[in-house]
Amino acid sequence: MRQSTAFRDTSAQCFHSLPAEYFTSQEDRIFFIVSNDRRPNMPMREIEAAYKSRYEEIDYSSISRAINVLVNKKFRLIRLATKRECSFSHVLIHPVSIPKGQLELL
Repeated sequence: MRQSTAFRDTSAQCFHSLPAEYFTSQEDRIFFIVSNDRRPNMPMREIEAAYKSRYEEIDYSSISRAINVLVNKKFRLIRLATKRECSFSHVLIHPVSIPKGQLELL
């Protein structure tokens, strides 16, 4: 059953109005960053920079671990098959994104 537009809009507004402190685990914080960025995809370096500016210092391996959990175990993010250039390293990477159906809800 599909949600009505008004219900979806209200749900999205509620999600975006949550304070950053609400998201306590690294996985939740990373999901919040990717879902609120509104770009179709994000590489790990961009996620790392956003995480550091919003929360605290975090090492690259922790970002990698959290993304792997969100992609492979929780299925909250997907790794895209198409590569794009990372704005930090200028290397072609497979960015992560929110699954297409979830974008409509956010």
